[in-house]
Amino acid sequence: MEIEKPRDNSLLHKYHTELEHISRTDWHSFYTMRTAKESLVKYLDLTFDVIEDMTLLEVHDFDLVYNDIHFNKKIVIIFRGQSYSVIHGEKDDMNYAISNEYTG
Repeated sequence: MEIEKPRDNSLLHKYHTELEHISRTDWHSFYTMRTAKESLVKYLDLTFDVIEDMTLLEVHDFDLVYNDIHFNKKIVIIFRGQSYSVIHGEKDDMNYAISNEYTG
C-alpha cells in the first residue's frame, strides 16, 4: 500500500517503457507499477533489492470487490523467468496490490 506523491522525475524516465503498459507515464502509473512490484516482493518473501529484476509485462482492466476493497487492474509481472499475477486497486491517492502465481 502506498500514497501517491510526486518524486524525482528521473523515475518516470527510468521506467518509461514499463509505464507505457499502464497507458501513460505519470505518477499514478508509477505507483500502480511500484505497488504491484512491492506486493510481489512481499509475496515471495524477498528483499527490495530484487525489485529492479522485475518487469511489468501486461496490465488488464479487472473488476473485483473483496471485503469492500475494490481491485480494478490485473497486472502480469515477470521475475526470474516466472510470470506472476497481481491485482491492483486504488482509492483516492492510495494504491494497493495483492500478488499470486500466474495461472494463465
